[in-house]
Order: sequence, then structure tokens, then C-alpha cells
Amino acid sequence: MYPKHFCDLFSPDLDASMVFIGMSFAAADQPRWAEIIQPAITSAGLRPYRVDAGNVSDSIMTDILTGLRRARLALFDITADDAGHRNGNVMYELGLAHALRNPEEVLIVRADVRP
Repeated sequence: MYPKHFCDLFSPDLDASMVFIGMSFAAADQPRWAEIIQPAITSAGLRPYRVDAGNVSDSIMTDILTGLRRARLALFDITADDAGHRNGNVMYELGLAHALRNPEEVLIVRADVRP
């Protein structure tokens, strides 16, 4: 069975104001979060949700899946690090989002040129 169809069997308890954020937690990426992504989402009247901001459960995987199912949108920052590599955890979460969400609910951004 297709994963999205399986998850659709269960009520996701949607939060229309929440945007799931998948991005690297590396220190080099924090200015992009604090100065661009978070302000843009809050200025649109929405609430960003990052799994590192607080625990919903004892399992980060449960927090990720719960966030992906409940959020209005899922936004992924797939910016490469200085070595040119994308964060594996973020790419995994993006794959989950593609399996669980409709295409128009998954947004992907990147800024591969660092200042």
C-alpha cells in the first residue's frame, strides 16, 4: 500500500497554522533560520515547527512523523554544507514528506552559495 494512503486511514488532527520545517541544525545554518525562514513564516501568520525546538514524545521519529502529518505545509531547506553535501536527515524527512503529503504541500528551498 502507498504510505500516504495508509496514513490517510487515520485522522491527522491538522493544525492549520503549523509549518513543519526540515533543515540542518548546524551552526552555519542558524542565521538563515533566524533571519529568513522563521520571520517569513511568522509574518504570514503561521507557526514554524522544528523538531529540535521541543519534544512531543521520547522519539524524534515520532516527532517528525507527527509534525509531517499535522502541519499545513512542510518546508525543507536542502542547502548544501561547505563540502557540497546535503544533510542526510533532512533528505530522509523530505522523502517521508513526499510519501505522506500531496505535492503542493511540500516546499523545497536551497541557498547553495554562502555569503
